[in-house]
Amino acid sequence: MRDIKSENRERRNSDKGTLIALGSRDSIAHQVATSIKTISSGYTAVNITRTTAESN
Repeated sequence: MRDIKSENRERRNSDKGTLIALGSRDSIAHQVATSIKTISSGYTAVNITRTTAESN
């Protein structure tokens, strides 16, 4: 069985640069990027929101 927690942590750390570059969580660009990321990486919207909040 995969270790999902550490997998998510690695993914979260690698996403930090992208999230910071997108700036405010309220910006349109950020919301679009988050939506795309949700689809492409298999994250749920809830996980994306939590991850984003943790990186800021």
